[in-house]
Amino acid sequence: MNRIVIFLCTLLNCYCLFAQNVQLVTEQTIKVTSETEFVYCFAAGDEVIFSFKEMNGKSLKELEIIEYPSNSKFSDFKTNTVNRRFTIGNKDAIYVFKLKHDAVGSRVCNIKIERVPATGTENFSTTPVWKTRVDTTYRHYTKEVVVGEQTIYEERTQRDLLRIDTTFVPLKDDNVSIPASQSRYLTVDIPDNQTSGNITKEIVSWAYWIGIGSDAIAKYNAANIPQYGMSPKIAMSGYPLLANVACGGISKLQSPSSYSSNVKYSFEAFVNGQRMIYANGDTKGTTGYNNKVLQGAFSLKLYNDNILNSITVGVKIIALQLVKYWQETTYTEPVVVPIKEWKTFTEPVYKRYSVPTIEKPSK
Repeated sequence: MNRIVIFLCTLLNCYCLFAQNVQLVTEQTIKVTSETEFVYCFAAGDEVIFSFKEMNGKSLKELEIIEYPSNSKFSDFKTNTVNRRFTIGNKDAIYVFKLKHDAVGSRVCNIKIERVPATGTENFSTTPVWKTRVDTTYRHYTKEVVVGEQTIYEERTQRDLLRIDTTFVPLKDDNVSIPASQSRYLTVDIPDNQTSGNITKEIVSWAYWIGIGSDAIAKYNAANIPQYGMSPKIAMSGYPLLANVACGGISKLQSPSSYSSNVKYSFEAFVNGQRMIYANGDTKGTTGYNNKVLQGAFSLKLYNDNILNSITVGVKIIALQLVKYWQETTYTEPVVVPIKEWKTFTEPVYKRYSVPTIEKPSK
């Protein structure tokens, strides 16, 4: 009987001593939605007590215990309860407790980790010290680089202007009868600018004469004769008065008598859908110049404001056209170009990451 009592007392003392030496590392209840890790340090000879429970009785996809960095010590799949005890080997170690879940919904898990310290390791710190490490790898790549330069000679073509001729193009030469209180429209087409080989033709301006009756015609004929100092091209154009005006000269036209009839006129064109008036007036006889509308067409509106009598309006319009003669010449030009080669280069690639380490006790 005494032996039994002594044995039970000894067993009870050992249990109490064991219970007093158990240290709680962590106890947590967490929600696991994907992957969660717990990292702790243990001293050589420690006994580790690990327990896991899913609080709602649902299974977790995977639970794994790893000796850092990659030595798997235990794993279980689709489990809701785990209880493990294991002893650390003959050197300090870091352990990772990994919970994985990828199903719909989360898992509410309780984990508890305890240690029974090896002799003399009661004050061992189970919290890892995280330190930054740098891994260096090398990337090889090729690219084209400039290694020098050279001069080459390229053939180029240059267009030189040889000469310019002036010509005058009749656009309108009409007599227009307009009844009382009515209007007439004349459409005038301007020749397109042209390029043919080494010859270009370009309209640069136009001039007009508008007159009514015999007196206006007489005044026009008197002014439409070659004048002293006039260029031969203007004098021989057939319209020296208007040719001179188209070139920017001063009109020598005299006004008809005050007893002559009059006409209201306006030069109109449509630009981007908008009606534009470039010149207008009320005249018995006049000349004018325009260098705004040079392509396409325009209209001349003539209005007889006489409520009793019709009128006959004389209209003459000529355009000044420049004819340019070009010559193409070929020449060589030095051009400095880079010399390129493909070369291989190597550059370091640094990868920084954190690793757990065991805290060394201070001496």
